[in-house]
Amino acid sequence: MTATTALRGQYDWPTEQDYGDAHYRLDFYGPDDGYTREQDTADEVTVAAYHRRNRAAHAPQNGCSECGMDRHGHGQRWHEGLGFGGWVEPTDALRKARTIARRMVAAETARYRADQAAWRAEVASWAQAERDAPTMPVEDIRAGDRVLNHGEWMEVLDVDRDRPASPGGAWIRLATVSIGFPAGHLVPTRRTPEVTP
Repeated sequence: MTATTALRGQYDWPTEQDYGDAHYRLDFYGPDDGYTREQDTADEVTVAAYHRRNRAAHAPQNGCSECGMDRHGHGQRWHEGLGFGGWVEPTDALRKARTIARRMVAAETARYRADQAAWRAEVASWAQAERDAPTMPVEDIRAGDRVLNHGEWMEVLDVDRDRPASPGGAWIRLATVSIGFPAGHLVPTRRTPEVTP
């Protein structure tokens, strides 16, 4: 077992979230953020363990303990630290670790696919809401109106016609974003009623 695996435990597989957090810290944190050398080492160990986990998840249950190759067709292969050699029987611990890794990857894949399906359904609902919503030309929109943006009705804070997206168009500022529209563009909009004193 290498020093890297000893820090985490040889088959202590990290989750995708662990990997993502560690990768983010490695990319964006530094000494100015209070990020110590020990934290840096621990995050590198987590990233390495995540990649080992994914290799283990795709290795056959009875694959070589050094390279993961199935016994049939293994022949003489180069093994890091061992040189050329034949198939090495995996330990029971490694077989169990491969099963756990396979289940973790399958669960993460299923969760990812479910998230993607939910996202596609949400985007489709936005499109349907925009098709069903009342529209008005961008030239007629004023502050206080409500514009449909990504399925949410948002109040127009300001309309900038001095910096148009195209001649005759306008930039509409909402709470979280500014959107430029060309002239004549029909925007899903709800008119706020005039306030009469």
